[in-house]
Amino acid sequence: MFYAPFAIIAHDTASDPVFNYANLKALDLFELSWEDFVHLPSRLSAEPVNPAERDRLLAEVTEKGNIDHYEGFRISSTGKDF
Repeated sequence: MFYAPFAIIAHDTASDPVFNYANLKALDLFELSWEDFVHLPSRLSAEPVNPAERDRLLAEVTEKGNIDHYEGFRISSTGKDF
């Protein structure tokens, strides 16, 4: 998984989730080291989202354990959208 040609990320289940995994592609896209990535609250890596939609997505993750249909813009550490 670490060398997959697509991004794979995960975060914990805290009320303000923090990332706890990124493969090499994700680290490249986010322009972060492993150490910096695994301390990043996921909300700081995305454009603002409707709070109700964010709650719905997090509830789905809690229920199913993952989401495989997420679409949205993320923001790298240097401010680039991807």
